[in-house]
Amino acid sequence: MTANKTALLFPGQGAQCAAMIDALRSLPGFEEGHEVVCSKLDFDPIEHIQTKDPNAINANVVSSALTVLASVLALEQFREANPFHQAVFSGYSVGQWTALYAAHVVSFEKLIEIVAHRATLMDKCSAKRPGAMLAVIGVAPEPLIELCAELSSANKVVAISNYNSYGQYTLSGDVALIDIAHDSITKLSPKKLARVPVAGAWHSSILDEAASEFEEYLRTCSLNPPDYQVIDNVTGDYLNSDPELMIETLAKHISHPVHWHKGMLRLIADGVTECIEIGYGNTLTKFGMFIDRSVDHRAFFACAVTA
Repeated sequence: MTANKTALLFPGQGAQCAAMIDALRSLPGFEEGHEVVCSKLDFDPIEHIQTKDPNAINANVVSSALTVLASVLALEQFREANPFHQAVFSGYSVGQWTALYAAHVVSFEKLIEIVAHRATLMDKCSAKRPGAMLAVIGVAPEPLIELCAELSSANKVVAISNYNSYGQYTLSGDVALIDIAHDSITKLSPKKLARVPVAGAWHSSILDEAASEFEEYLRTCSLNPPDYQVIDNVTGDYLNSDPELMIETLAKHISHPVHWHKGMLRLIADGVTECIEIGYGNTLTKFGMFIDRSVDHRAFFACAVTA
């Protein structure tokens, strides 16, 4: 059980946009962080976005690196303003790795390297078998699970990939099945139904090959035991600090659903009363309001607290 009353939460992809770049430039430490990102990616993603392809901000490796960079810079600002603040950590999707950085499992340089390699493996898998993701709000999980089971076969798959809060889910799967699922879910009168701007079927079995290759890669990395508790997306419980088990779980993270709702409930059950989203956007803050409004949910970016 955690003794910490505060949880710092790190967002995943999805909030990236042109305004994010200007926000990043305003943060202390941006130049140094940007230099590391350029070095690990072997190109300047911001220059590429601004001079060649604005849509590149949604590319997996670019959005992953910039999302992580934003959270790391914001975390340093938060720690400077709250030097004695103790917390437990959780990160959504690629934000799982930001949480591991916060817990001293990896350095910033290694964080960007791992995130970039992770994205490359995912993209390679997606190029072989194109996939898509569909956000669904306002529908119970049971009909979604039933629909996915009806549509899936040995060769094609669609499944819930993100359990965000009750009534808020994301489906991942082969493009053709995502299209069929979209039409079927429309009949259930959802509050929102929209394709997610990502390049593949993240957190689904379509990425099993990428997960296997990522596990092999992680075994070549030096991962420190976490100095702080970190919630794991795969289980919705605390990440096991045993090196072998930690690597296995972090590899599964690519091809298994994100159990964000379950992880948040675990933190709250263990006494967390304050959840602070660290990074660009407030998606996790919104999820939190649907999970438990008795907890203080807020977002922090560049020493600014927003609702």
